[in-house]
Amino acid sequence: MIDFNEALEIAKTKRDRIDHCVEFEDAYSFFNKEDRNFSGGVGHTPVIVRKEDGAVVSILDYEPGEIVREFDVEG
Repeated sequence: MIDFNEALEIAKTKRDRIDHCVEFEDAYSFFNKEDRNFSGGVGHTPVIVRKEDGAVVSILDYEPGEIVREFDVEG
């Protein structure tokens, strides 16, 4: 099981502009708030990191459960 900071470091290897996170029961979804209204494209989709093992999963393969919290991310 990984924690938020570990998940953020993993997400930063996939995307350089991260300023927001949605935490689900089993994963973290990292993205840039400016990209919320953009439909598709590399670099504009969220980086989803599973809590269980730190694996990055595709948004197409992930079925989110309940939202635990949503918050801004610094740095």
